[in-house]
Amino acid sequence: MYAGNPCGRAAIRDARCIFHLRDKNRREAKKFKEEYFKELSRLEDDPDNELLDFCRFIFPSEIDLSNQTFKKEATFAQAAFRKKADFSEAAFDKRVTFMHARFEKESRFSETKFREDAHFFTAFAKDVVFSEATFEREASFFMGTFGGRVSFYDASFIGDASFVDTVFKKKAYFLGATFGGEARFLSTRFEGEADFSETTFVEKPSFLGASFKRRPNFFDAELRKGELSQLAREYDVGLKPWLSRS
Repeated sequence: MYAGNPCGRAAIRDARCIFHLRDKNRREAKKFKEEYFKELSRLEDDPDNELLDFCRFIFPSEIDLSNQTFKKEATFAQAAFRKKADFSEAAFDKRVTFMHARFEKESRFSETKFREDAHFFTAFAKDVVFSEATFEREASFFMGTFGGRVSFYDASFIGDASFVDTVFKKKAYFLGATFGGEARFLSTRFEGEADFSETTFVEKPSFLGASFKRRPNFFDAELRKGELSQLAREYDVGLKPWLSRS
């Protein structure tokens, strides 16, 4: 089912196909994995199809999409990943969205390449890794929630990056990351540690309205257009009470 209507695929039970079926049993979970990769190949190979549409797919078991290249625009909007999801070293050649997707267990995007816009209006319940990921265009985590630890170690944001209204419930690790465009942390909530040590900001970042429950770490961070202390003076940001102590 999609948007309350049949998706056109054969129903397995409860008037739903294998991809949209909730609470799959073990046999159905095995069938899902087999059929998912067939569906991915079918959508990629169809010359009349322009979208890899995985909206509302329910991934019942661990899914390994590492080293997978998604050649067309892809959407995982409202998808549910019940177990570990691994997108390590995958490549998204076109725009990808995970709007309203739910990652219920650990997820990995290590060394993943996002060559067009990447949108994550997403709930990550457990730890997630974006270490050494490359975002060549806009990266948006607008109103996302990170329930576990998150690592953007050595990640490269070539375009703009938005963490507006994003909530980090545990440690947010940006050590060595590079922000080549605008970095927007407007009204972002850091409820655990926030580590921006050795982070490079090519443009002046914005932390307007951001809140930190613990002192953020900006050791050896580089702000190429101004100073972090100047940033705190210019804006009434969450950084101000912390940076004024240094």
